[in-house]
Amino acid sequence: MTLKRPIQMCVFAFLQIILPIYLIYNSIANSYDTIFIFIVNNSLHILSMYFIFLSVYWENFNYYLRYIFLISVIICTGISLFRFEAKAVFSYKDVIEDIDAIILLPVFIVLVINIILSKHQKHKKIDIDLSFPFKEGKYLIAEGGDGKKSFFTNYHYKFKDHAKWKESMRYAVDIVKINSIGFTMDGIIPLNNEKYYIFKQEVYCPIDGIVYEVINNVENNIPYSGNYLRGIGNHVIIKKDNYFIILAHLEKNTVNLIKGQYINKGEYIGEIGNSGYSNRPHLHMQVIYNDGSNIWKGTGVQFTLNGKMPVKNMRICID
Repeated sequence: MTLKRPIQMCVFAFLQIILPIYLIYNSIANSYDTIFIFIVNNSLHILSMYFIFLSVYWENFNYYLRYIFLISVIICTGISLFRFEAKAVFSYKDVIEDIDAIILLPVFIVLVINIILSKHQKHKKIDIDLSFPFKEGKYLIAEGGDGKKSFFTNYHYKFKDHAKWKESMRYAVDIVKINSIGFTMDGIIPLNNEKYYIFKQEVYCPIDGIVYEVINNVENNIPYSGNYLRGIGNHVIIKKDNYFIILAHLEKNTVNLIKGQYINKGEYIGEIGNSGYSNRPHLHMQVIYNDGSNIWKGTGVQFTLNGKMPVKNMRICID
């Protein structure tokens, strides 16, 4: 995404701090005159918090805040249930006064269902299983799932700048590193690449195959500057039959592979950088099925990492 840092900080502060606190407060502070309006409003509080829990980039503040806020909304809703004294079931006056909540509730129901479906494994048999490209540490899937079903779980498919090759981006994944207490960086959206825990992390080949393409000379971006080069920056593409496995946004001059060479699963590929169309250090992965004439016009393939489908806000621990 291309929002500059101040705007990015304001957006995420609202979504990850202000709005959850507002929902917690409303869950316990508001009083309602009818049972119907009580159910509508509190269902809306829980569903909207669950939507935030599932869809927001929790890497920017703290991953575990999502659990604290969701549990707090549920607890406060439970407390309000014991304090609820209204005896009337329904009132047209209350419906008119709370029409916004009545309209928003089905909207959030649809959004949450779409996110859940986008994280569902489409087929019992996945076409390709990859080994996780890092050998140790804790990681967070920042983007992942079926982007065609929900923009909120995986923006790659519907992002306007990906329009020409969106089908190849349908199941693309972004990965960042997370520490034991839920942070992915030192500070809040720092401008220094070295502050991101995944920066310069070694990347390893996820599958046996042929090196199809190598780019290794692109400079890093300043995080969240808004000034990013087009393309996927330094990257390696591995070909396995008609599958093309892409590992992108690598560090300059860390890849020592040659096009056409055979590479084994587990071999060193390079280090994480922040090159190409990238707003912070992370690893971009995707798998495309194509005959090789123009891989970007191929079909994005649903894949697994160590047997599990990577979906947004999933934690992966490698011993």
